[in-house]
Amino acid sequence: MENVMPEINELKTELSQMREEIAYLRDLFIRRLNEDKQKSAVIQKLNDGATYAFIEPFLHDIILLLDRLEGVDDDFAASVKEELYDIINRRGVEIIEIGKEFNPSLYKAVKAVEDPNAQTMYVSGVIRNGYTFSGKVIRPAEVVVTKPSA
Repeated sequence: MENVMPEINELKTELSQMREEIAYLRDLFIRRLNEDKQKSAVIQKLNDGATYAFIEPFLHDIILLLDRLEGVDDDFAASVKEELYDIINRRGVEIIEIGKEFNPSLYKAVKAVEDPNAQTMYVSGVIRNGYTFSGKVIRPAEVVVTKPSA
């Protein structure tokens, strides 16, 4: 029995070292996994920014073309306008919905009209549509606002 005790102590020491090593490796694995997640997030953010930077000038040009087609009463021009809008909409471009409350992050006031009956400033008309792409404003909607008389 006395011959076995040194071996048991040695095995206990080895087991303790293995537990420490496993704990260290588990901690290392978790840290590396978190680093990979952070790297993936940074890569995705950079990729999204690069995509936006690449596509934004093209979208501006298409939007200007849509503006030119807006007032044309020709059936062909209306068809082309609808098709262009469908194309950019499928790629994530959306027209900014116009609400009554003026939102400076989405709208650009290009004309103001005074109304003695108005209680607060509100959007009363749209001059040009605004557009967003992936949640970012490409161009704010150009609107007419009605405000209370001074």
